[in-house]
Amino acid sequence: MLGAAKFSGKTRNGWSIGVLESITAKEYAGISNNGDRREELIEPLTNYFVGRLQKDFNERNSFVGGIFTATNRGDLPENMDFLHKSAYSGGLDFKHQWKDRAWYTAGNLLMSNVSGSERAITNTQKDITRLYQRIDATYTEVDATRTSLMGHGGNIQIGKARGNLNFESGVTWRSPGLELNDVGFLRRVDYVTHYAWAGYRITKPFSVFRSARFNYNHWNSWDFGGAHNEMKWNVNSYAQFKNYWYIGSGLNIRPKLYSNTALRGGPKLRLPDNVSCWFYVDSDNRKKFRYGFEVFFSDGEDKAYDIEEYYTYFIYQPINALKISLEPSYQVNRDKLQFVENIRTDSGIRYLNAEIEQRTLSASLRFNYTINPNLTIQYWGQPFISRGRYSAFKHIVDPRAGRFEDRFHAYGLNEIRYEEGNKTYVVDEGANGTVDYSFSDPDFSFVSSVPIWYYDGNIFRVPNCSWGGHRGSPDPGIPVITCSLPWTGIFWEPSQGISFW
Repeated sequence: MLGAAKFSGKTRNGWSIGVLESITAKEYAGISNNGDRREELIEPLTNYFVGRLQKDFNERNSFVGGIFTATNRGDLPENMDFLHKSAYSGGLDFKHQWKDRAWYTAGNLLMSNVSGSERAITNTQKDITRLYQRIDATYTEVDATRTSLMGHGGNIQIGKARGNLNFESGVTWRSPGLELNDVGFLRRVDYVTHYAWAGYRITKPFSVFRSARFNYNHWNSWDFGGAHNEMKWNVNSYAQFKNYWYIGSGLNIRPKLYSNTALRGGPKLRLPDNVSCWFYVDSDNRKKFRYGFEVFFSDGEDKAYDIEEYYTYFIYQPINALKISLEPSYQVNRDKLQFVENIRTDSGIRYLNAEIEQRTLSASLRFNYTINPNLTIQYWGQPFISRGRYSAFKHIVDPRAGRFEDRFHAYGLNEIRYEEGNKTYVVDEGANGTVDYSFSDPDFSFVSSVPIWYYDGNIFRVPNCSWGGHRGSPDPGIPVITCSLPWTGIFWEPSQGISFW
C-alpha cells in the first residue's frame, strides 16, 4: 500500500462525514517453473475511494444520507484486462421515526457502473453472480461488445420497534447488472424479495426467565423475469434465564425453491423442498470465561440432502483490554444433486451432477488487545480441513420436474467406469460400447490456514499456503500447493509447487 487516509466526524448541526482513500502499488510475482524464472504483474496500481455523508434533523428522528465509492486501476496489460478499469457505485438512504421512535420507515437506492475491456465486461456478465448466458432467461443475454455495465438495487421498509409487539415488512431488490465487488462484496443479484417479520418480547422476569422473545418471518422471492423462485417461513425463540444464561432455537420451512445459478448457465433448476432447525446455549456473558454451543440440521425432500453442523466457542477476557476466543466447528454435508461441471457433447450439453459427502473441520482463533483508543492489535486465523467424495453421477434431463428422481438420469453401472490410471470417469450413455465423454475425478481434500494481522486499523495479511488435491489441477493425483499474497490471486504448480522471491 502506497498510502491511505481516513477522515470522519460530525458537525454541531447534524452533518456526519466519512472519507476513506487509499492507493495500492503495482505488485509483481516471481515465478519459478522447473528452473525457468520470470516476473509477472499480478496487481496494477489502484486507487480506492469511499465517501459517506449523512444529515440528521427533526430532533434526530430522521436522517438522509448518501455514499459514493470508486475504484480506478492503472494501465492493464493483456494478461490482466479481465479486471475492470474503473468501478463506481453510489446510493441514497433515509430513515424517519415517529411516536417517540416507536414507528419507522426507511429505504435506500443504489446504482453501480463498471467499465473495462470487452473481455472484462463479458466475464462480468457470465460470472456466477449473474449468468446472463442462462439458456432459459428471456430478459438477459451476453453482449460480447459491451465495455460497461450498469445496475441498481434498493430497499423500502416500514416497522414498529418499541413495545412488546414489533414488526417489519419490506421489499429488497438487486438488478442483474448490479456489481459491487471491486470495493465491496456481492454474492447474489437478479431478485426482488418481499419479507415480513413479527416478534413478541417479554422484558419482565417470569418463572425461571429474565426475558424472552418469539419471532416469525417469511420471504417470497422473484427474479427480474417475474418467476416466483422461493418461498420460506421461519419461527424462532430466544430466552435468558435468571442466572444470565441464554437458550434459543428455530425452525425453517422452505416449500419452494428454484435456482437460476445451480447449473452454471444452464436452465433454472428446481431444488428439493427442505426443513431445517437449530438449537443453541450460551453461558453468562458477564463472566471472564464464557462458552456456548449450537447444533443445526437440515433435510431435503425425498432424502435429497441432509446437513449437520456442530459449533462451539470459548471466550476468555481476563481484563477489558484483552480478549481471546476459540470457535471450533464440524460440518457434514450429504447432497444427491451437487453440481460437477457442464460438458458439451454431440447430443447437447450434459449438466453433470453427483452425490457428494463432504466433511469439514475448522476452528477460528481470535486475539484482540487494545493498547489505547487509537492503537489496537488483533489476530484472526481459521485453519480448516475439508474432504469431499463424489458418487452416483447423473445429468439433468427435466430440471423442473415435480418428482425429484425425474429431474435427472442416473448412470447405470454399465454406463460409467473409473480409470484409475488417469483419475478419469468415462461415460457410455446407453451402454452401446461407444464412449460419449469423460471427466476428471472431482474428489478433493483440502487443508488451509488463513492468518490475518490487524494493526491500528491497517490490515497486514500473512501469506497463506495450503495443500491438497482438486480437479482444477492438470493432474488431480499430484498434490497441489497454493499460496496467496495480499490482494493478489492464487497460483499453483503441480509437483514443484510455486516459489516467490
